[in-house]
Amino acid sequence: MIALVLVWGCAEPPAATAVSDSDLPEVNTPQIQPGLTPEEVGAVLSEQLGALPDPAQPVAVYLELMASGDGACPGDLYQILDTWLYGCDATTGYHYAGISQFFEEQTSVTGIMMDIQGVKGDFWINTPAGDSFEIGGHAFIGEMEGGWGGRLEGSLDWSAGEPWLVSGFSGIYEVVFMADRFLQIDGAMDMEGVYIGLEALLLDASCGWGPTGTLRLRDLSGGWYALPLTDCSPCGMLSFEGSEQGEVCLDLEPLRSAFGLVAQ
Repeated sequence: MIALVLVWGCAEPPAATAVSDSDLPEVNTPQIQPGLTPEEVGAVLSEQLGALPDPAQPVAVYLELMASGDGACPGDLYQILDTWLYGCDATTGYHYAGISQFFEEQTSVTGIMMDIQGVKGDFWINTPAGDSFEIGGHAFIGEMEGGWGGRLEGSLDWSAGEPWLVSGFSGIYEVVFMADRFLQIDGAMDMEGVYIGLEALLLDASCGWGPTGTLRLRDLSGGWYALPLTDCSPCGMLSFEGSEQGEVCLDLEPLRSAFGLVAQ
């Protein structure tokens, strides 16, 4: 038995068998096709730009609803403590649950320092009318000399709010507006079931509030359209997953109107 073990231990390992490309199965991956024409993509992006979120709304709604409770539930005008992690019912008919905190501090938005106030946490508030306000993340609004800014991050829902809040917001959104100078927007978000991305979108007052930056839109197929804008022009070459689709010109009036911008 000992001899057999020694012989086996000294034996050469079996030779590896080479596998050629011809031995591998062929996998045909269908190429994603765009479901929208360039004109349709331009129309969707123009509409979405005119309906961007207002970071001040969730903050204002939070403070209003927190003031609608009583001395025990939630027992505070600015925060829901973990005492009510699983919920409490106020005598006013409002229901509070989760953890939340109102905050005031100084922070940077797109590289610009500002004094902000906002709300953060994971909570929901139900009203006697049957409406629900929920946040899993944070929202804040800030001011600095000559302008303002704001940020949304996470998921937000307010059934009695503006359309973007009624359908639920999910993603990241940052905005900085300096009067008579520029409007800058960054983010990637789901608004009313439409997925868009805004990469350093800048409207410059010195060129009639014309745009630079890149806009993205998700197709129902799962692919993404990209529209880079340069030289303050609302027109650019649209691509889908890297393949050029044709020129697209955006209608920026809805966006300018929303922020009170007047093109020169």
